[in-house]
Amino acid sequence: MLRSFCFSGVLRSKGFFWYASNKRSSLEWSSAGPSVDIKTGPAWVASAMRTELVFIGADMVEADIRGALNGALLTKEEFARSFQQRVRQVRSWLSSKSTGRGKP
Repeated sequence: MLRSFCFSGVLRSKGFFWYASNKRSSLEWSSAGPSVDIKTGPAWVASAMRTELVFIGADMVEADIRGALNGALLTKEEFARSFQQRVRQVRSWLSSKSTGRGKP
C-alpha cells in the first residue's frame, strides 16, 4: 500500500496505528501530497492499542482508502497467532522472573 501511496483527492493524512510485530510502541503516519512519513511513535498504554488516521482533502474516494487500509489488516488467524505468541512470551518472562533467570 505505501509503495504506491496515492489516494485520489487526499491532500494530507495523519495519525497513528499499531502493528502486530511491535506491541510496545505505535507508529506515526503523516502524509502531504505524494510524500508519506512513517516513524516510531509513543509507547502504548496498556489496552490502548488502536488505529486513528485522518484523511483531509477534496473529492476523496472513501471506498478506495478503506479498501487499501482494510487490505493491510491482520486476518483473524494472524491476530490469534500473534496474540498466542505474546501470551507465551509473557508466561516465559514471568517464569524467568520467578526463578531469577532473565529480563523481559
